[in-house]
This record gives sequence, structure tokens and C-alpha cells, in this order.
Amino acid sequence: MDVVQLVFFAVCALTCFFVTRRAIRQRRHLEAKLEEERVFMAAVLDNINDGITVCDAAGVLALFNRAACDMHGLPQQAIGSDNWAEQYDLYLPDGKTPMQESDVPLVRAYRGEVLRDCEMVIAPAGRAPLTVQASGRSMIGPDGRKLGAIVSMHDVTEERRAIDEGRQVRKIIESSPNIVFKWRADAEWTVEYVSENVRQLGFDTEDFTDGSIAFPSLIPSADLPRVAAELERPTDSDQTHLTVSYRIVDDVGRHRWVETWLVIIRDDAGTVTHYHGILVDVTDREVISEMLRDSEERKELALHGADLGMWDWDVPSGRGIYDERWCAMLGLTIDEVNNHITSWSDLIHPDDADGVEEILKAHLDGQTAIYESEHRLLHGNGHWVWVLSRGCVTSRDEDGLALRMTGTHLDITARKIADAEAHALEAQMQQAQKLESLGMLAGGIAHDFNNILMA
Repeated sequence: MDVVQLVFFAVCALTCFFVTRRAIRQRRHLEAKLEEERVFMAAVLDNINDGITVCDAAGVLALFNRAACDMHGLPQQAIGSDNWAEQYDLYLPDGKTPMQESDVPLVRAYRGEVLRDCEMVIAPAGRAPLTVQASGRSMIGPDGRKLGAIVSMHDVTEERRAIDEGRQVRKIIESSPNIVFKWRADAEWTVEYVSENVRQLGFDTEDFTDGSIAFPSLIPSADLPRVAAELERPTDSDQTHLTVSYRIVDDVGRHRWVETWLVIIRDDAGTVTHYHGILVDVTDREVISEMLRDSEERKELALHGADLGMWDWDVPSGRGIYDERWCAMLGLTIDEVNNHITSWSDLIHPDDADGVEEILKAHLDGQTAIYESEHRLLHGNGHWVWVLSRGCVTSRDEDGLALRMTGTHLDITARKIADAEAHALEAQMQQAQKLESLGMLAGGIAHDFNNILMA
């Protein structure tokens, strides 16, 4: 080998060395670039809240991002599609039926399907199940080759729970007498929402939401100014809640009482913009209340006409309630009477106390059908008032002990005075009759003695 050949081989060797060295540097640069891009993509994927799963061209699971690992509670594993459903605890939307391989979203995407919000449940053992919506498709390269498939999974568990709870709340509202509404704080009280159970008043939701019926038109003209004034009152204050009772006219023209509990909504400037609240038909309650008021009025008239004072005694606590007539009998006012049984017992005449206690105890023990006693009570000005006290136990506990007793007092002082005067007069008459008899007897004896003397 001559010198020329040696030089040629040396040049070729050096050229190959530098070319190889340059290729190595380029490969290392490309590998570093690829690693940088891989790290960058991994960081991007791991910061996405939706789960991302990818399989390669061979159908082997190639990528799980952080969210996907969290959803399944498992790390990424390079396994084939025939084990995905079982490995990652996938179920149909009912959350009970295990998902078959053919139904797994990533498998369907690998087969060429385009998925949009397909629902499934991920339920790993020992963890709360998650409802997710999966979307994905196949990945095709520029040359038409299948590169694999990708699927994203969006957690809709809270959304589904909120929807279910919303349905439950609506069912509860629709089956209750509470009508939920929202109206604007304008002159027409424009209704923006009303629950469907407004049908109990004979109307449909659309009657209000489409403007067919203005709510103020349902309120009788006699009530409307008062209701409007009550609604306007919070505009000048920081009031946040309001309760208003009034009548409305239903679909057949009947007056029905309603009660509304309102939450006052304001804008940033403090101006009232809306009212949210609940409307309840309280007609039955008002009717019963009116009946009770009538009954109370009749009772008061009856007691007043009979000149009776009423008392009510809570036996276990000793609490006593006395009406105005009871107090007036003793020259007292309600404010001067302590709400306790001692307000009565402390006024009993000492000579009558033992007898009253005996009669009262017999009734409390169930030995007598009613309690009835005539005794004296101390009047406010210091004299004694005779009363006829009647009452009965109105409730007892399971052991038969008295819980409540109610009754009346009747002022019988005049009768007692009249009885005393009658007794005194009768005694005087009896004495006069005795004297008259003695006179007649003496006269008879004198006449007989005179006859003897004459003889």
C-alpha cells in the first residue's frame, strides 16, 4: 500500500469519524428534544382535570394522565384491551352492570367510532363510584396508518348528584303545599318562576311566567294596598326577610288565604330587585282560627252573662291562669295576680282552707266526678267574698295523675248574706211562735184556775 492509499484511507476514516460524531450529536439532540417534548406533554396532560387515556397502534394501553390514574385509583399499566374493563372496574351507567370489552370507550374509539359524552361508571373497590362522560376517536397518521386511539373522561359525578337532588327537591315541592316562586320587584310583580304545584290554586305556571295573569290582579282590592305597602317597606331598610298574609282569588272566584315567606334580593347598590320565597295556602287554618275566635267570643259572652270568672291550672307546675272577671271579683287586675295556684290558695279563709283542700284532693285523686266548693276569699279591700268554685280535671297522664284542671268561680256573697238574714228571721219567728205558745198556755192555765176559784 503506497502513501496515496494510506492518505486516502486516513481521510476516509477521519470523515467517517466526524460524520458519525455529528450523527451522534444530532441523535442526542433529537433525543433530548423528544424527552423535553415528552416531559412538556406529560406536564400538560397531568394538569388537565379530565382523564386522558391513549392506546398505541397495537391496541396496548400506552398512556394514563394523572387525572385518569386518580379516577381509577391505579397506576398506568401497558396492558391489552381485553383486560381494561375488569382491570379498571368499569360499569354501565346504572353503576351495577360490569362493562364488556366491546363497550369500553377506548376500545370503541380504537375500532374507529367517534364518541361524544358516552356515560359510564368507574367503581374501584373501596372507593366511591364516579360517573364520567367519555369522548374519543382513533388517531390516524399522515400516511393513513392507525396510530392508536385517545379518549378523554370528564367527571360528572357532582353534576349528576346535583341533578338527582334537584329532581328530589322538585318532587318534594310538587307534593307539598309550599309553592316556590320568584318575582321581580316591579309594579306588576312579574313572576319569573313558580313551581308546578301552583295548580292547587287552579292555575298553571305558564299563566304567570308568560304574563297572562298579573299576580296583583289576584289580590282583592281591600287587601292590595296593605300588601303593597308591606312589600315597599324593606326598600328603605336592610331587611332581608318578610312574611305577608293576604287573600287571593282562585280560578273559580273563591277567596283563599295565603301566607308568603319572602327573601329580599338586592343588587350591589342595595336596591331591591327580586323576591324569592314560599307561598302557602292557609285557608283551612284561617277558617279554624275564625271558628276558634267565634268560640272564644261565645264563651266570653256566656261567662260574662253568667257572671262567672274562669281559671285554668297546670297541676304539675302549679301555673295558674285567671281571666279578668275572676280578678274583678276580688277587686284585682290581671297585672296584680301572680300566674300561680297560690294566687287563689293564699286568699282562702283560714276556717275554710281544710275543707277546700279535702274536696280538691278527692277530685284530683279521682274519687269525685267534679270539684265543687263554697268558701271565702279575701277581697282586695280587706273584706271576705263568698265564691262557688266548680271545676274538673281535663287531662291525666298514663298513671292517672292529674295534669290539667279548669273551672269557674261565681260570687255568691249576696246569696250567703240573704241566707244568713233568712236564717236570722226564721229564728226570730220561731222565738215569737214560742212566746205566743207560752202566752196561750198561760192564759189557758189562768182561765182554768179562775174556774176552780169560782167553784
